[in-house]
Amino acid sequence: MKATRLGRSGLRKLGSALYNRECRLLHDIPCLDVNGTPKLFPRRFDRLLALTRDDDLIDLEFLVTCRREGYPVEEVPIVAGPRHGGESTTRLSSARKLYLGAFRMWREGRP
Repeated sequence: MKATRLGRSGLRKLGSALYNRECRLLHDIPCLDVNGTPKLFPRRFDRLLALTRDDDLIDLEFLVTCRREGYPVEEVPIVAGPRHGGESTTRLSSARKLYLGAFRMWREGRP
């Protein structure tokens, strides 16, 4: 089970929509929000305990692994409220890394 964020606006919403579309097209991910958190899974989905990414692409690796292993994914919508911990750390440089990283992951054929 994973969260799907609702209620974001502006450039952040557009950038997120583009990234999510890229992931759906390249990786056959059926989710609306690749980076929506939290993500919950039963212990029997043991392949998720062996993820290798330690960067912003770990959420994509999680969903690619679910698809590859046949683990079901259920999205639960949550409404995004005001931030309580400061500003977003996503900048153009980190967004670029996400877009290119998703493409590289697809090209390499591995999560």
